[in-house]
Amino acid sequence: MTTFSQKPFGIRGFNMCESILRHSPEQLTRFIRRMKKLHLNTLIVHYDYGWKRYRDLILKECADAGVEITLMTFGPRTFFSYTDAKPEWFAKDENGRPFTSGPECETQPCRFQPEGCEAYYHGAVQWLKSLPPEIRRVHMRAGDGLMFCRCEKCRELPDH
Repeated sequence: MTTFSQKPFGIRGFNMCESILRHSPEQLTRFIRRMKKLHLNTLIVHYDYGWKRYRDLILKECADAGVEITLMTFGPRTFFSYTDAKPEWFAKDENGRPFTSGPECETQPCRFQPEGCEAYYHGAVQWLKSLPPEIRRVHMRAGDGLMFCRCEKCRELPDH
């Protein structure tokens, strides 16, 4: 009988996050090759922190090492960058003023802006279509969540 503690983890990965930008191509190559020796099978790469700079190197080295790539993104900033984003689509403070004037790390959408929600959806679809077929797993996050909408309608929503 197998108990929970005897089952191996399906994903044994490493998230380089912002540190990837401090590595040279040679260091990144050595790191990915070492992952195989350490029995790590997943590299988590942030779209805005290194993917754009090292995409081709990461794709090649991960394929050679049998390491899967999970691409992480700040969804709102990335998805709204595919649109002509308008500040009124973004999360607002208690006085109705948008926290940001354009897509930034902490930009969040206001749920009660239908045009903004549609643009967010459109941007997400376009971004997902732009990914190479090697990317089969995406982790979308919303910054640190400090600027969720507090407009008159959103602040009535439950926290969850």
